[in-house]
Amino acid sequence: MKTLYLIYRSCSKHFVREIFLIFQITVVIILLNTAITPFVNAYRVERVISDGMPENAAYYSRPTFYGEQEKDTDPFGIFEADDRVASVCLTYRTHGKVNGQETDIILYNKGMFEHFSSVLKSGKWTYDTSGIILNAALRKYMGGHKATVDVADGAITFGCEYDILGTANGKDIVYSIDAGGSTPETSQLGVNFEYIRNTSPDHTPFLAIIPFDIEGSSDLLSSVGGAVLVMREGVDAGNYISGLPDDTYNGHLYLRSDLSANSRKRLIGTYKIDALLSILLAVSSVFGISGYTYLKTKALQKQMGIYKICGCRNTTYAKIILMTDLILVAVSSLLAFSLRNVIVLGEGNDSRASFLISVGFIVFICISPIILTVVSARRLSFSELLYFGD
Repeated sequence: MKTLYLIYRSCSKHFVREIFLIFQITVVIILLNTAITPFVNAYRVERVISDGMPENAAYYSRPTFYGEQEKDTDPFGIFEADDRVASVCLTYRTHGKVNGQETDIILYNKGMFEHFSSVLKSGKWTYDTSGIILNAALRKYMGGHKATVDVADGAITFGCEYDILGTANGKDIVYSIDAGGSTPETSQLGVNFEYIRNTSPDHTPFLAIIPFDIEGSSDLLSSVGGAVLVMREGVDAGNYISGLPDDTYNGHLYLRSDLSANSRKRLIGTYKIDALLSILLAVSSVFGISGYTYLKTKALQKQMGIYKICGCRNTTYAKIILMTDLILVAVSSLLAFSLRNVIVLGEGNDSRASFLISVGFIVFICISPIILTVVSARRLSFSELLYFGD
């Protein structure tokens, strides 16, 4: 109680400055979060690609815009007719209802499910080509073992019943291919489950992953942005790509190493201007916070003599300062968390990792000068204590 009272007395004398500091810390956390997000996402995408995509595979990226004639053809049929290709893995994102609940849905073709079954099994997923995989939130909502799925988004309509299989959490890996930009480019192949949820525009809290015959719907195929080609045993993916004439496919083929580099370049390039501006503003603001924290610490240090006379120990003095600043940082972090997406980065939202890194850095900046001052204050002589307490 004594510590809380002293904190109250200290803050009440500098109320306006404390409010200003909360505002400043909030802005800095948002700016740092904006700056760090693309690098965290790039690391995550690269890590999942390198762990999930086999060496003996290639990624085919198609143009986003097509001519009328191209829309009526199967863009992936040429791969299925190639003896060197074992399977063509496709995915399609849509929405629908699972037992009446609005849900984001990712449809996978048979090749995708068959090839990545071992990867799905290695996590906390259960796998079956005739089943449906639901995220933990939707599985808990459903509560049963059967799910009636209805999908209708203009390109495809179907309704059927599936067994509910497995659960998912933030560490589970879901393989997804998102369409690229207006020119052929490599998009994310494998992404963390949490990252899929963050990049879903206007998404619901629920996600269902369902096997589906994508190749059987020409309208659906025209909307698929890319494919993973799994080579047959003994076929080198690099030699396969290098041996093809340039005009063989209406798109581009990439190895895993190319996919990783292009995904990293795309993610960081998308946010480059925002990131640089945010870093510059954040650095200048950090200097302001550090300077203010130092001056505030020196001012509080002058009260140490009075606190000593009142019976406060060094530990109590440290608690007063540390708890005060931790409260300010906590309030600022809550505000920043609610406003963290106010700066639009071009696509998707930030990740929890980038936000925690930003908050941790600010806590270090705010707390380290205080700790150093408290440590040095323990060596003050009695006359200095009287002087500071005067």
